[in-house]
Parts: sequence; structure tokens; C-alpha cells
Amino acid sequence: MTQRIPLSATSLPEVPDFPKFRNLRPDNLYQTGPSQTCCLNALILQYSVRNRRLIRNDDVDFVRNITDGLNIPMDGPAFYERASQDNSQFPCGALYDIDRTLTAPDVQVPYIYCRDNCTGWLRSDTKDLNSWLQPFIGFILPAIFFSFIVPRRLKLSADRGVFKLRAQGFRNVPLLAVNGFLAFLAAVFDAFGLLAMTVALAGPMMASGFFEAVIDNRVLNYVQSQDLHIRDKIDLMFITLVGNLNQDPAWLAVRILVGKSSSEHDSPAHIRQSDRDTLEMAHMVEQSPMDFQTQVDLREPDRNTVVKWKRRLKAMLGCQYDFGPITGIPVMFYLGSFVFVCLEIRLSLGDENVSESLSYGIFWMICPHVAIVSGLLLAGNNPNTLEAITPISADLLDKLKQVSIKHTNGVPQSFFHPLYTFITTKIYGPVYESAYQPVEMWTRGRSKYEWLLRLHYTTESAEAYPNLHEVLTFGFGAWTLIFGYALSLIAVPAALSIVTIYYTPAIGISCRSLSYLIYAGCQVLLIALWAWGIFGWGMPLPSDPSQNWAAANRRENKRSPRLEMLLSRTWYFFFTITIAISVFVSVGGTLMQLIGVYRNCLCALPARWWMDLENPKAVIPVGANTWTQQHFADQYWLACGLAAAVFLVLMTFLGWWWQTSLRSQFGTLLGEGVDDVG
Repeated sequence: MTQRIPLSATSLPEVPDFPKFRNLRPDNLYQTGPSQTCCLNALILQYSVRNRRLIRNDDVDFVRNITDGLNIPMDGPAFYERASQDNSQFPCGALYDIDRTLTAPDVQVPYIYCRDNCTGWLRSDTKDLNSWLQPFIGFILPAIFFSFIVPRRLKLSADRGVFKLRAQGFRNVPLLAVNGFLAFLAAVFDAFGLLAMTVALAGPMMASGFFEAVIDNRVLNYVQSQDLHIRDKIDLMFITLVGNLNQDPAWLAVRILVGKSSSEHDSPAHIRQSDRDTLEMAHMVEQSPMDFQTQVDLREPDRNTVVKWKRRLKAMLGCQYDFGPITGIPVMFYLGSFVFVCLEIRLSLGDENVSESLSYGIFWMICPHVAIVSGLLLAGNNPNTLEAITPISADLLDKLKQVSIKHTNGVPQSFFHPLYTFITTKIYGPVYESAYQPVEMWTRGRSKYEWLLRLHYTTESAEAYPNLHEVLTFGFGAWTLIFGYALSLIAVPAALSIVTIYYTPAIGISCRSLSYLIYAGCQVLLIALWAWGIFGWGMPLPSDPSQNWAAANRRENKRSPRLEMLLSRTWYFFFTITIAISVFVSVGGTLMQLIGVYRNCLCALPARWWMDLENPKAVIPVGANTWTQQHFADQYWLACGLAAAVFLVLMTFLGWWWQTSLRSQFGTLLGEGVDDVG
């Protein structure tokens, strides 16, 4: 094992025409800062000065001449010639000069030497903005903004008293300052919590989003191709806009809007046993017949009624933001950071700080991807639009609101249920104070599917919606596309991040690239768990939905309570652990990068040597502006940055095109059928 070498034994005499070596003495070695100490130590051991000439010490092999096709030890004269020219290519702290092709010698030390003679981990230099400020402002802060674009159901609750001002003169100023500071901390905590959840659940969110997008497309094509009654067409179009809301009480509200009975084959005997809130809603309706059910107009709609329906649909669609302003323009600003980093690569070719910044910027493309998927859907997340057009009295609306807000969104009754209830009622509260509450982004696809399934099941006449089962049937090909789209939006940023940091010397998989790889694996597992939540808990994917719905209920009812508890606990255990790991490697890994924790000897060493640390080949580059760094920067870093930017632009364009196409088709359907009504 290499021992710590006393610096007094490595003193060098003055070399008048070589200022770098003239100042290289044990008493001022550490004045150069920790970033160059390891490199300077290696040079002191590698060379000595005799008769004003540098002599290589053959007992160590730290400095080599690595250029195109060469990898040989560098003797003293060769090192002197390379490093002393204008003192610009002295390997410890050398800088890239765009007007010169000269590179610094490679300085590589064994891991054992690095561990024993170099610093533990290197805190980010506040003066080196590329190492921490640029990735934070260029990528992390925009990612927080994209997280707010993604639809959500809960937010951190804050006491409204914090925002109340009382006319007490200047005596209120200190309290206002304290309240303002607490509100600021709560907002910061909420923002970073939302960011963590967005990146941790990106896979299920995008899978659910693509599931919903396919449903939207199928429903609109179905309405356009089938000869349906105008009331049934309107019903389906309302579902495309509100299918992301909890069915109860939103289902009953839509029944009123389209003039359909709220109880067509929808008696408690046919409702799934686990849907307890539906029974409570039905009981409320039964207790308020004059206030709710009598408002349902079952008469044949006239022209005015149809026009009213379509105006409401048009208003609901118009209340939603277009894809461009809410998602497209922020993506353009995010791309500005890529342009800046790519220019930095050309101007600072081989600077590993630029490479690390670029790799994390590519990784955090995950948040824009989630925002793009959520932005291409037809259903808006604000339920107040439905509440504004629903003719329900205030008293009943307040009753429905109390039940809706406490809706557990399908959480199984297990030991997790009390914790979930505490978090969602005491710490977090609903984003929208409405009787109708949206579901979480990762359950939106299933929610809209169950809206359509319930419509199909509760319709008296099968002829009302002929061939609707084709809309509800998802075969192997459809699921392959949905999972493929979701996985591609995870895999591309992860792969480009890994390639960028993989080819940042030392070449190989290490701490940063492992964090990207683990994150991608966690997202694949979360998508699998999301699919298990769909398939394993009774959601039918049928050729005959009504029959399979009943079969699913029978299958679920046959399960013993102990088996149900075991399955739910197993699911939530893996789901929670995987989310925790995703948050740690994504948010925690980025934080460790910004602080500098990853700048240590072990993380600088490729993982293939971690089980053989004393191997002489387990070396770590400690020099700067080497041929190796410049070569891989030119070959891989810039290419990965440009590929990531092009991919993000392409996904943004496709998201804009998809939403614009669906909105146009929706508008076309709104313009049809009015003249045919009596």
C-alpha cells in the first residue's frame, strides 16, 4: 500500500525559467487550493531538478503523454517542453485556449495514493459558477416551474391568518415579517416537495398521461364516426373534459348537464363494494329529490338546449390553457440553458464542470417531459369550470364538497390509510376548493377509463353506444405503445446523461452515472407497479366491458381480506421504497453534485475498480485540459447536448401538434349537429 510521503523529502531547487516549479515548495503547496494539491503532489514525486533539468523518477508513473495514438510515460524534457510554453499548459490548473491546439500532459494517480494524500471531497468553489450556479439556475429552477405545470390535487396547507393584515399601525410590522418569512419557507418547501414528487413519479405520470391521450383520441374518433343521438354525443364529450375528476359527485353533475337519469342501472347493488363514497353520494341524492334529480331534463333536446350544451363545452375547453403559452414557451427558455452549456463546451473544451452541468441538465429534462405529456391532454385540472356550469343549489353543493374533499382516491384500506389520511388532511389540503376534486396525475388515465366504463355499464340500451367496447379494449399493441412512449421519455434523458458523464475522464460508470442508471431502473419499476395497480385491482380491459366488470367484481369479492391486505401492503411497500430511492438519487444526487460531495477519489474512479481498489490500473486523472478530456468533449459532450435539445424540441412539437389536433377535432364536433335538431 502506498504510504503518505513526507513533503520535506520532495523539495525542489529553484528553476528560474520555470515559475510553476520555482514556486512548487512544501511550505506553500497548500496555498494553491485543494483542487490542485493532489496534482502538484504527484508532480513533486514524479520529477526532480538536477542541473537545471527535470529528471523523471521511475519509481512512480503519474505523468504520461496521452495524445492521438500515444500513451507513453513522459520524461522530464518532454514534460518541460509541453508544460513550460508560456506556462499555459502546466497540468495543474491548465486552461483551454481556443486559438491553440496544445494540451497539457496527463497526470493520473492510483486510487490508494489519492485516498491517502488528497482531500476527502472537494466543496464547490463559489467562484467557479459553472460547477454549481449555472446548473442550479439553468436547469433546477426551470424544473420547479415545470413541476407546477403538472396537474396536482394537493398542496401544502397554510393558515390563512398568515395573509391577514390588521389595522394596528407599525405594531403589526414585526408579526407581518415573521408571518411572511414562514409563508416563504412553506412555499419553498412546497415547491421542492412538488419537484421531488414530479421527478420521482415521472414514469407513472407519463404512462397515465399517454393512456388518457389514447382514450381522448379514441372517444373523439368514436363520436365522429358513429351515428349517435345528440345527447349521447354531448355526454361523451363532457367525459373527455371532466374524466380526470373523481366520479363522485362529478358523475351526478354531468347527468344533470346532459339531461340523463343519475340512476340508470346504477343502483347500489351494481356498484363495486370498495366504492363507498358512491353510496354516500347516492344517499344524498335520494334525500334531496326536489333539489337534484328533478333538475334532470329527460325531454328530447331542442335547438336551444343543444346550443347551450355546446356553449358550455366550448367554454370549458376555452378555460384551459393552450399548449404553447403554458408549456411550449417555457421549454424554449429551458433550451436556452442547453445553448449556453454547448457554447461553454466549445469555449472551455474539456472542462469537466461543464460536462457535469450538461449531464444534469439533460437528466432534468424529465420535468419538461412530464409537463409536455400533461399539457397534451384535453381535460383541464381546474374543477371550478364544472362547478360554475352545474345547476346545483348551494346547500347540496356544500354537502357534496365535504364528501368529495375527503375522498381517498382509491387508497386501499391498509395500515397506510391512516398515514395517508393524516398527510392529506392535516399537512396538505386540496388545491381547488370545489365540490369536484381532480385525481392525481398518475391515476388520470384509469379515472377517465372508469368514467367510460361506467357510462357503458349504466346505459339502459346497448344500441345507445354501439361498439363502445372497441374504445375500451386495450390489447397488447396499445399497451406496448403506451409503455413504449413513457419509457422512451425516461430512457432518452437518462441514456444521454450517462453517455455524457461516462466519457468524462476517468472513462467508465461511476457515482453520477450510477445515480442516473438507478433512477431509470426505479422508473421502470414504478411503471410496472402502476400497471399492477391497473391489472391487479380489478380494472377490466375487456372485449365485453359490461361482462368483465361483473367478473372483476366477482373475482375481487372472492379474495379473502387477508389476501387483499397482503397484496396492498406489498404494493405500497415497493411503491414507497422505489419512490424514496428515486428522490434520493435524483434530488439528493443533484444536491450532492452542487455541493461537491461527488468530487472525491472513489467517485472519480470507474466502478469496475471498486472491488479491486489496490490494482495499479485503478487510476484517477487529476490534471486539467488534457488531450483525453478535449477529445471526449468534442466527440460526445457536444453531441449529447445537441441530441437532448433536438429531442426536447421534437417532443414539444409533437405535444403541441397532438393537443392542437384534438382541440380542432373537438371544435369540429361542437359545430356539428345543431341544424339537425328540431
